Amino acid sequence: AQYGFDSTDPHERLLILSLMETPLRQGQEWTDADRGVDALLRTSGGPVEQALFQAQLRKTASAFALDMLIMKFIQGMPIVGIIGGLSDPVCYRKIITYAELKYRKRYLTRMLSSHL
Repeated sequence: AQYGFDSTDPHERLLILSLMETPLRQGQEWTDADRGVDALLRTSGGPVEQALFQAQLRKTASAFALDMLIMKFIQGMPIVGIIGGLSDPVCYRKIITYAELKYRKRYLTRMLSSHL
């Protein structure tokens, strides 16, 4: 709660799932997911339709499953496996960096708008 947002709020939980999914996407999928995150950042907390939350939960799980499946496949190859073993921390760092960037953006945007 470094930025003062309630992680038990349904809207915030939807945002967190989106923040976890987006860095694992590439190309147009990343662009679309990033726009979705920005849209969530512009809105405030509150109720979220259960179907929307469940759909995001499935998308996030799918992104993780695909990313981890590819990395486990690479780890099974002799030489490449050594490099693949280093991918988990890289994946986590990518997610944390993306989430930190978006939370800062939301925090600063709200601070600026409250002072104008």
